[in-house]
Amino acid sequence: MEFELWLLSLQVLQEDWTCFLSQFKNEVVSRKVLERVVDVALELTYRGYGGLFFVGRQNDDLKTDPPRFPINPGKNIIGLDKETLVDLAKQDGATIVDEFGNLAAAGVTLRPADAKIPKEYRGRTRHAAAYLASFQSKGRYVVVVSQNRTLCVFEDGRKYVL
Repeated sequence: MEFELWLLSLQVLQEDWTCFLSQFKNEVVSRKVLERVVDVALELTYRGYGGLFFVGRQNDDLKTDPPRFPINPGKNIIGLDKETLVDLAKQDGATIVDEFGNLAAAGVTLRPADAKIPKEYRGRTRHAAAYLASFQSKGRYVVVVSQNRTLCVFEDGRKYVL
């Protein structure tokens, strides 16, 4: 019974994502790239892992710590198998993907400039980082997967719960 409820909630999640994509009008990030990131995020959700993706070119305002996992230049998420992407994304830190789908870094701690964090994100490290990073990086997406199996997309400081 619990598994059947989980499958039903996953179907609703995919329908919410389809609705979100129907409104997609981003000039910076390729729709195909965002679809691939959310496909991996759905897999993380299904497996009960958490994760954080920053999608789009990093601007100078968004500081990061050095990546924990070196990435060879030229690796594109469209051509990588889902299992490899899940393994990267489930590690601590963010997976950074540029607007064309090239992996830029994995296991990165995002260090957005100090700003006031809304009360709803305090104590929720991934969500706070996602909010601030998306707020300070206009036109980029930050996708957050919680271990409690919720999936959110942040764009320009706005949160979309899928």
